[in-house]
Amino acid sequence: MAVSRFGMVLCAAGMLMVGRGAQAWQSSTAPAAVPGVLAPSSAQKAEADKGAAARSAAAKKAADAAAILVRDARNAGFTAENINGAQMFCRLDTELGSRFLVKTCYDELQVRIKIEQYRTQRNELEAIHHLQ
Repeated sequence: MAVSRFGMVLCAAGMLMVGRGAQAWQSSTAPAAVPGVLAPSSAQKAEADKGAAARSAAAKKAADAAAILVRDARNAGFTAENINGAQMFCRLDTELGSRFLVKTCYDELQVRIKIEQYRTQRNELEAIHHLQ
């Protein structure tokens, strides 16, 4: 199949026009550089950093509170256990009038109440002991 020079020139010209058209289309559809719209300013970045720092500080405080609760519960004789997907604090005690051990488990709020009750009882006993 013979191709004339005129056909080759037309083909090359068409390719050039398609290439230039694609470049023009890309530049016309590309968003214009508007300051503050696409790139956040330094004030916005600083504000976002402060927010992230506050969230990490709150998470650290919550983790510290959980660690303190586990420590206090352990000091009161409780062990932290995962029961049905919930963290529970359990303790083995003998029932009054029996020799059998009974395992009692409490959730976070209940164990906080129990720990506070133990502290008040201990403080009352210490106060009575110091009076004598």
